[in-house]
Amino acid sequence: PGLLINVSVASDGTVWGVSRNRDIFRWNGKDWIQIGGKLKQIYTSSESSVVGIDINNNVLQYKDGQWLQYKDIKLENVAISIDNNLWGIDSMEEIYMFQPNSTTSPLIPTSSTSPTISSTNTPRKREQIYGMQENRYSRKFHDIFSML
Repeated sequence: PGLLINVSVASDGTVWGVSRNRDIFRWNGKDWIQIGGKLKQIYTSSESSVVGIDINNNVLQYKDGQWLQYKDIKLENVAISIDNNLWGIDSMEEIYMFQPNSTTSPLIPTSSTSPTISSTNTPRKREQIYGMQENRYSRKFHDIFSML
């Protein structure tokens, strides 16, 4: 495939990569196989869970030998879990999670002391980091900049 600018490896041994000219490749255990399409970023968590972002920040998922585009979703960075939950960061550095058959919702609240999930897609400055534990949000760090 030439030089890869992005590579993703899953725990099941699945490997995908993107070359400098945005070509997509999958490792079959012996050779790199070129897959149709063009991406700037790719992520895999298993053989059946592969997502990527094209040059227009559209989110695509590889299913049954073809790339399917998520409607009305633009992200800068994307990842997918084994159970097909899609995680991503948009241009405003807002973190999102998309579950199969659900609507878009940002997950990371900003400066509030009691975190809640916003029901709007209004971009906000990310100031604090929260994580999910036992179906509740808990504050992980006081301020993201304090870690630098």
